[in-house]
Formats: sequence, structure tokens, C-alpha cells
Amino acid sequence: MKTLQSGLLQGLLCVLGMVSCVAPTDADLLYFHQGGVLQGRITNDDGVGSVAFSLVGGGEIVVSREAIKEVLTEEPYAFHVRSGDYWLQRGKKDRAIQEYQKAAAMVPDNPVVLGRMERIELSQTISRCNEILEHARKLAEEKKYWQAIEQYDSLLTISPTPEMTETGKRLQAETYARLGYLYYNHVYDKGAMDALVKAEEIDSNCGLIYYVWGRIRRDEGNLEEAASHFQKAWSLDPKLSAAQDYLMDTQKEISRQKEEQARWLASE
Repeated sequence: MKTLQSGLLQGLLCVLGMVSCVAPTDADLLYFHQGGVLQGRITNDDGVGSVAFSLVGGGEIVVSREAIKEVLTEEPYAFHVRSGDYWLQRGKKDRAIQEYQKAAAMVPDNPVVLGRMERIELSQTISRCNEILEHARKLAEEKKYWQAIEQYDSLLTISPTPEMTETGKRLQAETYARLGYLYYNHVYDKGAMDALVKAEEIDSNCGLIYYVWGRIRRDEGNLEEAASHFQKAWSLDPKLSAAQDYLMDTQKEISRQKEEQARWLASE
């Protein structure tokens, strides 16, 4: 809605004029000679010089006929659509939904109304998903990995966009990988492997998965496979400096063992 000039605002306050009668209707746009428009509906017309006008944002004013340039009438449901838009723009989602629901009761299959309802439902779902993400992150920071994983499960159930789904899967895979690392540190290798397999099923681009796998394979003495995992972890996540450090150390150990084996064979 445009902001009306101060002179026009004064003209809106019950100033009598002489123009043709404007018929009452359930939804109206009032255009003024001095510019600007009001959204709402005419609630009372004295047929002489003034019109009572209910605004989409609430409240009622008395408008001089002299100030009115044109009245655009709309279907009754339009008042509630515009009112819903008004409240949505101001962050009052619950109030907006109430208005959209009133419009939907009048015209259940109207694409404009359905579009507004879908938009606000999407907004609410995204807000809920962001709340779940934040809660899950905090749980993971506290090493409450299973609880965090359950939160990501609930997120993926309601995720409304591919981007949100991708984020949820990436973070859930990382949480499984951290769980695997915790199990590895507590010498529970089977649990660690199970967690890593699950993480890879969810998101095979999580570098932490292959870093933990590399640690396990290195402890088993399988240096070649360990180096391969560290290399993959580092390529997927260049910020994972531990993977680079272990890769270099493992490659040195592989070279040392090969040199030692070569010396032993030469001595035979």
C-alpha cells in the first residue's frame, strides 16, 4: 500500500464532497486523486459525501468522496487474501493463515488462495526444519549422536526442498561418522564399521567417513588401504588436515617397509 500524502490524509477525515455515489461492496481498492491506494472494503456509504472504509490491516476510516478518484471492486474473498498478505509481510503468520483460511472457505479451489496457503505452509515447514537442524547440531556437539541422528530422521521426513534434504543427509552422515569415530576410540570396531557403512549409504561425499575408515585399517596393519581412505578423505574435505597428516605418515611408513623388505631380500 502506498503512503498517502499529508494533504490527502486530511481529506480522508470526513470531508464532504460532490461526486457520484460509490456502491458498497465486500472488497475494494480505493484510488485517490492525489495518488495512493487503500486496500479493504466499504462498510458504510451515506450516499452523500463520505464512505466508511475497513482496512485490510484492521481499523476503519471515513473517506471523503471528493478525495476518491476510482473504486475497483473485487470478489469478497479478495479482502481476506489482501489481509493475509498484509499480516504475512509483517511476520504475523498465524494471523495471515486465519485470513487465508477465510478466503479458502469462500473459494476452496481458487488457485490464488491455494497458492497463498502453500506459500505460508512452506515457510512454516522451513522454519521448523531450521529449528530441528539447530537442535540436532547442539546434540551432536554434546556427543549425543543417536539423539542427533533421530532429529535428522524427523527433518528428512518433512523436508520441503531438495536443498534442505541434502543438508539433512550431509549432517546425518557426518554424525554417523563421528559416532563411528567414538566407537573406534573405545575399541568397538564392529560398531564403528556399522556406523561408517550407514554414513556412506546416506552421503558418500562425507570425508570424515574415510578418515575414520583409514584409522581403522591402519591399526589393522593394512597400510595401502588406509592410505587410500586418507587420500579420499582429504580430497573430499581439504579442511580435514588430520587426513592429510595421516596420509603423509602412512605413505612414509609404506616406503620404509618397502625399503626394509628390499634390504632383506638383497641380503639373502
